[in-house]
Amino acid sequence: MQKKIPNFFIMGPPKCASTSLFYYLNQHNDVFLSPLKETHFFSINYNRGLDWFLDKYFNNAKDERIIGESTPTYSYLGYSLLRINKFFPKAKLLYSFRNPVERAYSAWLMRIQQGTETLSFEKALEANLEQRKNMISFYDINFESMWVKESKHIDKKNKLKIRSYIEAGLYSEMIEFAYSIFNNEQIKVVFLEDLKLDTETTIASIFKFLGVNDNFKIDLSEQNVYKVHSLATLYNFFGRKNVRKFGSFVPKGFKNAGKRVLVKAAAKPRITEDQKRFAYQYFMDDIEKLEIIMKRPLAHWKY
Repeated sequence: MQKKIPNFFIMGPPKCASTSLFYYLNQHNDVFLSPLKETHFFSINYNRGLDWFLDKYFNNAKDERIIGESTPTYSYLGYSLLRINKFFPKAKLLYSFRNPVERAYSAWLMRIQQGTETLSFEKALEANLEQRKNMISFYDINFESMWVKESKHIDKKNKLKIRSYIEAGLYSEMIEFAYSIFNNEQIKVVFLEDLKLDTETTIASIFKFLGVNDNFKIDLSEQNVYKVHSLATLYNFFGRKNVRKFGSFVPKGFKNAGKRVLVKAAAKPRITEDQKRFAYQYFMDDIEKLEIIMKRPLAHWKY
């Protein structure tokens, strides 16, 4: 039987509604998305081989016209995009952009909660900038070994060595790179504010881009609720990978009870006006470039 191969990738970046897009698009009866949202195949698991990737994530695909996955870090790990193009040169790519200052703050907040980040938002950005001066580009194929090593380090020590708050918000850089590899008609960009303002129309435009029935009605009730958990101490002491491995052996009832104690909905902390102005300096040039590329004014992203 001929293997089903992906022809669509939700590219991200992280904290730009990739989870919501995955949920919405996966409802379409002519779309199959990998059961695991983030496979990280082209960035971290590439050494396992293409057959492993196809067998593990796409064996259950049937006759869907669109088959794909969503790993948001592909957006700024250029070597991942080169690999996607190598194996699937006709694939379609979906990018979702939001205010890069707010995106960076959201990513920092997640890292703080997980315990992987210990610096303040401002200090974390400054450290990220210094890193950019002394590290090879995220787009360089030689960066792969560093990224894989970083992933293993976080799993074991639950601490960051490589920050990507800036890289994941340089949208003009990532979209220009994508345009240099793929045909423009294979790439679609949506903006988070459009998705929030008119979810149904935005999703319909994506379905049209994918060449599936754009009148297909989906459940729009999905919402990302901000939650806080108390796992950082366990992650720091035992390592994230070990904690998650142990959790896989815990009976479902005990696991659900544990989640009710350890994970709770909470009011999401908001970025201050001073923090916005501080962070804006890292993205202002890229925002102006993106306005030209996308032919779209982005004054609401400027401070």
